[in-house]
Amino acid sequence: MFSRRKKPQKPHRKSRRRLSLLFVCLLFTRPVRLVYERNEKILLEHINSFFCSCTQELLKCDEVQQLKYFTQHRGTTRLDHSISVAYHSYRLSIRLGLTIDNRSLIRGALLHDFFLYDWREQTGRKGQTLHGFTHPREALNTASQQFDLNQTEQNIILRHMWPLTITPPRTREALIVSLIDKYCTIKELLKLRGRIPLKVLPERPAS
Repeated sequence: MFSRRKKPQKPHRKSRRRLSLLFVCLLFTRPVRLVYERNEKILLEHINSFFCSCTQELLKCDEVQQLKYFTQHRGTTRLDHSISVAYHSYRLSIRLGLTIDNRSLIRGALLHDFFLYDWREQTGRKGQTLHGFTHPREALNTASQQFDLNQTEQNIILRHMWPLTITPPRTREALIVSLIDKYCTIKELLKLRGRIPLKVLPERPAS
């Protein structure tokens, strides 16, 4: 008895199966993608709204607004740098799902470089050499004169230069700001910084 040979499968049948599989994938992935995009949009709106509410009081302060007259890194003003550090610190906290004091995180980050002098010039202070060690205390003193700061906000400002300064941050909020400060500094030095959405920021008083 001769065994029957299996007829070779026609190529068009394979193509149909592949197209059917592709159609099924597209049928289910599109709704999933739409839900993901909608959730991302809702999350971003929440982030922007909360960030705006936390920074509104600080950005209305005339002394805080003076930070825009000082250059921080390669054309980036100290005010824009501070806002960037605060915004990205908060976004990282949300992305990681951390249970921390986000309000203090944002406020402390926004005030972490709150010193009103050009560190590149000799201005009666210790100048460029020791600026990295001394300006956190200067920023804390300036911020304390303008605002009531809690312990978390104080620790963020005072320890944001770690590990250059020996004492490490005491809180997770301060550690996040310390890391994001380096991240934003590198981006600004390389001119890779992204823009913070304007709708995030409260209206600034006219100069």
